[in-house]
Amino acid sequence: MSKKVRARGGTPDSERRLRKQIRRLKELRAADAEELAQLKADVEALVGALHHATVENGHLR
Repeated sequence: MSKKVRARGGTPDSERRLRKQIRRLKELRAADAEELAQLKADVEALVGALHHATVENGHLR
């Protein structure tokens, strides 16, 4: 069937669906990478705040 579609210059439905799914997955992967970068930055900030609080607590004792 896909050979006939290609012979007419078209793209098979299955290929269009796969290409659409690939686009969607790439978008999701990019969004996940962005979220992961933000979470890493948040962890660094929290570690810094914890260290600061620990040092300050040590001074108060």
